[in-house]
Amino acid sequence: MRSRAPLQISAWLASFRPRAGRAAPPEEGKMMSDEVVYTESQRRKPVLGSLTADDLNWQHPAESNGAGGMCVELAVVPGGVMLRDSANPETMLGFSQAEIDIFLRAVSVGEFDRFRVLADRA
Repeated sequence: MRSRAPLQISAWLASFRPRAGRAAPPEEGKMMSDEVVYTESQRRKPVLGSLTADDLNWQHPAESNGAGGMCVELAVVPGGVMLRDSANPETMLGFSQAEIDIFLRAVSVGEFDRFRVLADRA
């Protein structure tokens, strides 16, 4: 398995942002709007063809403890992003550019904050 050097995920995925109709993030306390318009190709699921998990350059959060089996990893593929659990690396989920953009926008405005677990950082 090849590993990508730690990068800011937002910078790494910047190329997946929609080109036209992109809405600014909502003000604090507001939900995302439906103002973003995605092209047909941005909404299409990625196709791996003959690629396998071992062929992809996976990235995990820099905050990962390196103990193994505790990371959500992402890899850019033609037409989208693959996601996997490092504990089960052969099982991958594919997301279109639009899907991953919508999800990351929702995370950035706090729509998934109720799922956060605050670790003891003593």
